[in-house]
Amino acid sequence: MRCGCVVFDEQRPESGWASIEGEPATRIKGLGDLRSDVLWWTSLETTNFYHSGMSRIANMRNADYLRTPMAALKDEMGITQRFIEVNKSVSILSEVFSRVMLLAEMHYGIKQSKQQKLSDDLRTILIPKDVSISEEMDQACELAYQAFVKCTKNPGRVKTKNVQFKRNRYQHAMEVLSTPVPGRKFEYVPQHKLPEKSDVLSWILELDRPVMIQGAVAHVSQAFSNVISFGGGSPHRRGWITHPEIVALSEFVHFDVQSLFLFDHYEPIKANIDPPYVDPGFGMLSISIGLLAENYWVGIASPEVGKTNTQKLYSPRVSWLRASDRSLTMIPAMKVHAEGVQVSSYSLGSVSIDVPYGNLENVMEIAGGAGLFPPLSSQEDVLIQEGLA
Repeated sequence: MRCGCVVFDEQRPESGWASIEGEPATRIKGLGDLRSDVLWWTSLETTNFYHSGMSRIANMRNADYLRTPMAALKDEMGITQRFIEVNKSVSILSEVFSRVMLLAEMHYGIKQSKQQKLSDDLRTILIPKDVSISEEMDQACELAYQAFVKCTKNPGRVKTKNVQFKRNRYQHAMEVLSTPVPGRKFEYVPQHKLPEKSDVLSWILELDRPVMIQGAVAHVSQAFSNVISFGGGSPHRRGWITHPEIVALSEFVHFDVQSLFLFDHYEPIKANIDPPYVDPGFGMLSISIGLLAENYWVGIASPEVGKTNTQKLYSPRVSWLRASDRSLTMIPAMKVHAEGVQVSSYSLGSVSIDVPYGNLENVMEIAGGAGLFPPLSSQEDVLIQEGLA
């Protein structure tokens, strides 16, 4: 499967630059100049991609195919138009895309992409389709699911720019994937069968079985309430909370437990193929390996989609892994928040920070101490003393 990248001059499938497998980019006048035997990663954002009819062309993919949007990846790699000519950045993106897809073929046998997201391509190979456990469990898992956390902010008059800092993709993926998940057997425990309210949390924390509680969060630690922001960013009111999130938040919030589901046992994730192994060291810094590992875990941690995007099935595995991701990312978010840095959101190993103009270098130092890497474009900003202009 040959792969290429095409960056259009505008958000329309017309003129632009195109490169195949890292070769020097060439100008195109339109889609007719693109080879039909190449999988093209395009710069069209999702809405424009669908509105232009590109989704009906089998070898075209939108800017979000690798999960990290193309524009964000350019910023992360320091190859935005401020620092490098467009044609050169297209060649680099083409090479990265080709390497990711080559690794996907080598490790997982993906010779032809059939989905609009690499994570969905991987999901169909890695795990069987999820099936309903029970209507009650399906609903509970949906209300426990949350893809990202939107933080509350203290209003201020200082002008800021939002910058995304990331944990190492590969390391984060391996930590999420090490999370054990519940088996299918469970029992419902109503409130009257639980220990006294003053003892229920300590009882839950001592359990060696998976548990998911129905209830509410209250009395959040004032020092971290903006970061915890329970339910912030969720499309629905969070009525259920999984074990990993209970453990992560137990020091900072009070849980009002109304009932719970207690599962029979924990088990490791059962994927058909293991994630790619990388020797500790420089291999962990590979952009291609990191993107593949991220799409691997996101695929396993995404709900089963039915015939329409509105039909989704949420399994305990999905809710558990997303809770693990949020908990792992919350730790560095709390660390930078404790240093007076304003966090706007976090998920998928990334923390978005509102950086005051002229304060980027200081924020980068604080974030680095929390294990977060800035986009290379921001590092270049500091080096050439352009601030955040």
